[in-house]
Amino acid sequence: MNILKQFVMNKCIIITGSNGLLGKHLVNYFKEKYLVLAIDLNTQLENSNSVIEYTGDITLKKTWDDIINIITEKELFLHGLINCAAITNATRSSKKEIIEAFNETLNVNVSAQYLAIETLTEIMKSQKFGRIINIGSLYASVAPTPRLYIDSSVIQTPGYTVSKHAVIGLTKFYAAQLIKDGITVNCISPGGIFDNQDKSFLSKYLEQNPSGRMASPGDFISIIKSLLEEDNSYITGQNISIDGGWTII
Repeated sequence: MNILKQFVMNKCIIITGSNGLLGKHLVNYFKEKYLVLAIDLNTQLENSNSVIEYTGDITLKKTWDDIINIITEKELFLHGLINCAAITNATRSSKKEIIEAFNETLNVNVSAQYLAIETLTEIMKSQKFGRIINIGSLYASVAPTPRLYIDSSVIQTPGYTVSKHAVIGLTKFYAAQLIKDGITVNCISPGGIFDNQDKSFLSKYLEQNPSGRMASPGDFISIIKSLLEEDNSYITGQNISIDGGWTII
């Protein structure tokens, strides 16, 4: 029996940052098809037959050891991992020293993704299957446009841009290493997601983006769904920009 068919009732995907702007939307959508292991620092979701919420710090090895124990004890098939958790400029504390904020951003946005992949791929290798999707940003390809942030409460710091560039390198490295094990590793890079930004920022962003709008969480569902598909086994190492055309001009 095909191992994917054998475990069809126990297929799970892990979504980090499950209570974030994008993560919460992904959990609500994918819980209809998969058992979702939702990981975040704060507990806001309710456990159900299709969602298991784990409250923990993704930068710690203990968190990933606990997740492995859940997968093993419940005899789950680890179908995919979506590394959605991130420190953005909206969530970064302005009270921290600049180097502390920089290091914390890299730790959550890059080191935690590395730790997750390193820990979980042993399970995926044993299955001869896995789908890993990292979340980049339009700032994984280009630098922030300075004029957007003039007279705006939206801030931009080097830590976010540097970390998202690093996510692309992480994606390419593991894509090359894991494809022969039936594991694909890809990245999607969203444009700015609307989150009640101030008018100064918003007007300039909409003017520069060819689409004339910011993204909504639903804009990313179709490509993530496709990358998770079992038959989609030959796309790997790619950074797919979903930014309304921002990075083409």
